[in-house]
Amino acid sequence: ERQINRSSLSFQPTLNIGVDLLHNLVLSSTLGVTSQHTEENLVDVIGQVGLEYKVGDLNMNLSVSRAAQNQAIELALDSFSLQNQISNNVSLDVSYKGFGVKFYRHDLRNLSNRGSGFEILSLQNLDVLPLNYSSINDVYLSVDSPTIRGVSFYGNKSIRGFNINSNLTLQNSKVGYSTGIGIGTARAPLDYRYIFNVRLQKEWSIGSTRALGLATSWHMRGGETQLGVSSLNSTEWGYTEFNHENPPQLQLSDYYRADLRIYYKPSKRSTISLDIQNVTNRENDAYYYYEPLTQKSTLKKQLGMIPILSWRVDW
Repeated sequence: ERQINRSSLSFQPTLNIGVDLLHNLVLSSTLGVTSQHTEENLVDVIGQVGLEYKVGDLNMNLSVSRAAQNQAIELALDSFSLQNQISNNVSLDVSYKGFGVKFYRHDLRNLSNRGSGFEILSLQNLDVLPLNYSSINDVYLSVDSPTIRGVSFYGNKSIRGFNINSNLTLQNSKVGYSTGIGIGTARAPLDYRYIFNVRLQKEWSIGSTRALGLATSWHMRGGETQLGVSSLNSTEWGYTEFNHENPPQLQLSDYYRADLRIYYKPSKRSTISLDIQNVTNRENDAYYYYEPLTQKSTLKKQLGMIPILSWRVDW
């Protein structure tokens, strides 16, 4: 009964300016607007101001920016107030001879808000997007004002022909939850707390055109949280339905994965490779869903080892 019958036009004209203020100090700036025109005309100011300072191998970058993203009208319908989503950002990046640290903060505003009369029943299953008539006094869950802040350490080093790339991010993401029974702040669903990646790669030359290479990587991050599964509503609707009365409470375990790649180049234009993703065959947590056979909330696991054999030719 609900038809999406709208057209949308958006554009973002910007002006970029760079100025050498002092020796080794450069000011860069961007100023513009973003607009979206559907049944409403939305215009927001966007821009960025950055300072870059270089002395030898030392490089420092300070950036303050404001970005906007047009909301997808198919998600808005009449259930949400249509606004441009805003992100206010600040970051400081300091690097020296391939090693560095970056501090950052992102404040998000103008997320989609529920209007009276309708509600989207499951934002986690966008392939199934039913609308339900509801009372304005119904218990529901909405989110607003996510704040993401953290620090990243990174490094790139070459030792005896082995290229090593690594990074570690420590992050804290909070979201304001409001429901019919209260308002509070809790972890965002994708607040991983930490993310760690390391990659090792080396290539050996065989003659003038052939080469043999080896690359391996290790990835780790904290587990995300998910809304609880409502067994009662899932049974009634016939598919997984979540509990929208409380913030996400189901905690997935931490994620680990190791990858291995072996490749051979018989010529400069050809590469034969064997990629083994998740070489340890670990089955990480994927998500919770409603299982009709047991009529319970059940944990779904991700795939184990995935081998990929490929032959690539460039011309």
